[in-house]
Amino acid sequence: MKKLVLILVIIAISLIFCVSCKKEEKQTNNSETEIATKKDYNSYIKELIEKTGIDIYEFRQLDKVRKLSAKSRGMMYALTEASLSKGEITEEKLDQLENLKQAIDVAYQAGNDYQVLCLFESFCAICKTIDGFIFHTNQYGMQTFTFDPTLPTLELPMAYMLEVSNDAEELVNDVEDFYPSFSSLLEETQIEVLTAAIYLNQPQGGAKGPVQDCERGAWEDYAWSLAGAHAGLTVALNICPFTGPGVGACVASAFTGYGIAVAWASIGYKRVLKRCSKL
Repeated sequence: MKKLVLILVIIAISLIFCVSCKKEEKQTNNSETEIATKKDYNSYIKELIEKTGIDIYEFRQLDKVRKLSAKSRGMMYALTEASLSKGEITEEKLDQLENLKQAIDVAYQAGNDYQVLCLFESFCAICKTIDGFIFHTNQYGMQTFTFDPTLPTLELPMAYMLEVSNDAEELVNDVEDFYPSFSSLLEETQIEVLTAAIYLNQPQGGAKGPVQDCERGAWEDYAWSLAGAHAGLTVALNICPFTGPGVGACVASAFTGYGIAVAWASIGYKRVLKRCSKL
């Protein structure tokens, strides 16, 4: 189970990186005007529909999917508005988060759940310095968590984590009621389907022209990336145990992968926007 959660997080991040890597390659090998070339998501979604037999255009209309899409959209706007504030995501903070994620993975694989949560507490402390990031601490705050009476207590966003975990369970149950075949898909394919559904619920379009096309393409890639982060978190949380001593560490591990994915998406979006301004 532990290895599966980590694999799912890697899959979610890989979905995010695929577009960014292609853009980096175009930037290196072609002229700057080709930055505006973007992935044809609509064709990809049609292929996914044929592959899974699930009508993703219909799938996206489910209430729970719309709710998750709204969260993803809200984070997009929040992180974009924070781009000029002192609380923005920076590469220095991303490096710190990645180092903590690596340490968390090692502790998680070793079965040291308390160490996972200690490191996660440090991870959350960095998240709190980033406007609009993965935890809405202004609304939910941090709670004191006692893992073991003989060990120091921790300050974690337990209320938020519990709500998101419950939402993930309800979403998957809701999806399976309408699409029983969803549960038979490989976990990575479930992430792809949910990513596509969330993406289709985000605003698209805009002005035309080299710069505008580039910026619109960057926005669509950003929407896809954050959709992948939310989809990966949902699937990962759904396979965490709902009771037992390991549930906290499992959820924490899923959230750290989600946080890294969101951070990379935000930084990647800003990088592409800078290139768009040079067109």
